[in-house]
Amino acid sequence: MTRLLDIPTAQIDPEFQGLIPIMVKEERDALEASILAEGCRDALIVWGDLLVDGHRRYEICKAHDLEFKITHREFESRDQAKIWIISNQFARRNLTPKQISYLRGIRQKIERGETVCSSAKLAKEYGVSSKTIERDAEFAAAIDQLPPEEKTKVLTGETKKTKGELIGKPPSTITPLDHLKKWWKRAIHRSNFYLSIGLIL
Repeated sequence: MTRLLDIPTAQIDPEFQGLIPIMVKEERDALEASILAEGCRDALIVWGDLLVDGHRRYEICKAHDLEFKITHREFESRDQAKIWIISNQFARRNLTPKQISYLRGIRQKIERGETVCSSAKLAKEYGVSSKTIERDAEFAAAIDQLPPEEKTKVLTGETKKTKGELIGKPPSTITPLDHLKKWWKRAIHRSNFYLSIGLIL
């Protein structure tokens, strides 16, 4: 069902809003210019009276006293609403690698209590390894401990800290020479194996 909504009645849920990646200034300016020129063409989506999609459009419409439409969706729980928000962001936005990792990690945290094999399930869905999903959950937990301004800088790429640094793991100390030594040892091991079975003349 879609209808016009008086702007003051829309409710912002901070937890839901926190799952929406911050737009850089250029993106927000382009969206604002589009809405001012053509109106808010896409309906905002609400669960009850809580926004689950359209936070930026809502802010712009409120600032300029513009009307907009809403569409109602039903969810069984807040967790299901959050999973929908995350999936919607993957479908609609060009996300940075850290934003992708953060959202996968949040979803892993949500689903961890619902299924024992949540890491394997999400790894298959996103085309990554189970270990990557588990590291994403660690990363998301570390990000959520940051002050809001620093969190934004990390997720938009303004802060160049690595995921390992944010999680608290020391950076790798393996050098190119170390890799070469490991390769050479494996090559010698294979040669000795082939000699032992008479495959090298």
